[in-house]
Amino acid sequence: MAMTFTTGKKRVRSQESGVTKKGFTLMEMLVVLAVIVLLIGVSIPFFASFTKGAKLKTAAKDVVAVLNTARIASITYRKNYSVNFDYSQTPHSYYITDENNEIYGKKYHLPSSIKFSRPQQPQQPTTFTADKATFSSTGGLIGSVGSVWLADKKEDFRRITVSNTTGRVKIDQEP
Repeated sequence: MAMTFTTGKKRVRSQESGVTKKGFTLMEMLVVLAVIVLLIGVSIPFFASFTKGAKLKTAAKDVVAVLNTARIASITYRKNYSVNFDYSQTPHSYYITDENNEIYGKKYHLPSSIKFSRPQQPQQPTTFTADKATFSSTGGLIGSVGSVWLADKKEDFRRITVSNTTGRVKIDQEP
């Protein structure tokens, strides 16, 4: 008994019954399969590099969210809250503290492939006084404008800057 695939447009004659049926040949199926495998092989490096950049971007957004949480808590509870950046241990961490230096919420850790690091000054990744961004009850940053830098293993950087008057937090890509 001869087999035919009946999902296409070619007509294949069965040797036993002499009936003509629509279908694809085995060679056509193999060519299509080879093209699909080739496309997948070409696209894998693209997706691999995309996920690496995504980790850094996600980590930066997470730090921004914690900075904004501290700013909102300062305004809501009318007292100073700080975001502390701890890069003395791996993985690097950051957390919110109140005026009594008690942790507000929980301690957050950067992914293992991300660290606090500054271009040309990797040992000093923040410009905040005592490595903490302190927000006043009005939502502004106490002190001057400050920044913290994040880097991945490829040495791509993101700078997170906090404005001193408004407390606005923004992310910049470093060259």
